[in-house]
Amino acid sequence: MNKTSIEFISTQGKLFEENMQLIKDYFVYSKGINPEFAFYIKPNNKRNKILRKGVLLGRKAFCKKINNSFCVDASLPKKLNKKAKKANRILLAAPNDFPFKVVNSINVSANQKDRFNSFNYVVTGSDFQRKLFENTYNTKATIINDIMLPYNYELKKGEKTEIYRKKIEYYYPEIKNKKIITILTSNRKSNDAVKINNFNLKGFIDRLDSDCFVFTNSKFLLENANELSNKYINRFAFINKHLPIGDLLYFTDCLITNQPNYATAFSATEKNLFCLSQINNNLEKYMKKEFPKLYIDNMNSFDITKLLSNELSNEFKKVSKLFNVQSDKNPYEVIADIIKKDS
Repeated sequence: MNKTSIEFISTQGKLFEENMQLIKDYFVYSKGINPEFAFYIKPNNKRNKILRKGVLLGRKAFCKKINNSFCVDASLPKKLNKKAKKANRILLAAPNDFPFKVVNSINVSANQKDRFNSFNYVVTGSDFQRKLFENTYNTKATIINDIMLPYNYELKKGEKTEIYRKKIEYYYPEIKNKKIITILTSNRKSNDAVKINNFNLKGFIDRLDSDCFVFTNSKFLLENANELSNKYINRFAFINKHLPIGDLLYFTDCLITNQPNYATAFSATEKNLFCLSQINNNLEKYMKKEFPKLYIDNMNSFDITKLLSNELSNEFKKVSKLFNVQSDKNPYEVIADIIKKDS
């Protein structure tokens, strides 16, 4: 069987995120396609012009040879050579902060409208993204809106819940039989912690039931944990890059975050989701305006019983419907069909 070239490109800061990983894993084991993978995964270097220029030059060279490329953001160059124009260029439109910036702003620049015009297929995964691509962006791409994004699809199915729970229990045996509350916040690339106002960690844990365990990526909360006594050891943990956050969400019972990609993906589950006030990013602004009951401005005074309520709020149901296509269709098969027809 001939090899089928499949490329993954990321230069906007998301690196090799969950949707791309799931697509790759599918093609490794799928029948009918013999994949040969290539990767151009580079960090976003906006602050360093020399490094940024190098990344863009490298991307330009890489894209001269693409055949079936996947991105989750605007990582493709706007100008493509003849071969690249004939390739399958597939966008898995997992929301980052930019779509919420577009929704929140009155004016959208011409440059912003053209940021996705290099793609010929867009998997929107939601009505939220579909409306943006139909009404805001300049694109001639085929819009695929009858399948969920792969990560959302997997979280909704829940078939991997126990697999990932056991994986992380190996490192944190104290979470066994515990309800998991995960707090994901923005962290600077430097070692400086980003403060969360009105969030007393000790008081937060004290108000939780004893069968609850808190995971977080927040350096600010980690610094606060230094003040906790030994009795809190089995109640709280800092999760780092060695234990992927994406794996943790498979068995999280409640997610509190201001990170758009994780918030929108987790909305596919039938579990509680809240947006946390921290840096006033565009997701925070959007949730505060459109879904105020899911927005936490002050954790110290927030009704903590809502975090693990068995009854999902009407606002969560609206969010889940907005950020997820109501479809059980297998997204991998639909995407594979695109590649197979040109292989």
